[in-house]
Amino acid sequence: MSDPKFDDFKHRLEAAQNAHKPKASKRSASAAGMGAGMRIAIDFVVAVAVGFGIGLGLDRLLGTKPWFMLVMFAFGIAAAFRNAIRTAEKLDAEAKARREAETANQAAPDVNHLPASATVSEQGQKTHGLGWSDDEDDENEPWIHESKN
Repeated sequence: MSDPKFDDFKHRLEAAQNAHKPKASKRSASAAGMGAGMRIAIDFVVAVAVGFGIGLGLDRLLGTKPWFMLVMFAFGIAAAFRNAIRTAEKLDAEAKARREAETANQAAPDVNHLPASATVSEQGQKTHGLGWSDDEDDENEPWIHESKN
């Protein structure tokens, strides 16, 4: 039987941990997606406007009316696409890292069932401080560590 004080503490601890967990909702995910889309759109408009403005200024300064404006407008469009692709790759990498972290947290091994003296060896066997391992082939026969002295 378990101690009632321990059970009460466990329930209070779980309630406190759940209260402080960030709540993910569909609304926050869609808001983040809309924010990323707005960022890409604003980057696109600004890059094209800056290219157009520099080209227009160079044309007025040098007297070559449409040529620098057209060339710099094209450079502005190229820069806008480059920025959009870079932003999309960054967002994709962040999402991939989040997914990997979530799957790593879910795949963590449960070692609560091991005795206090147990460790996990490089071969994945449970080894105990008594000099035997839980391997089906050796049927708990004693084994000796080789010293490196």
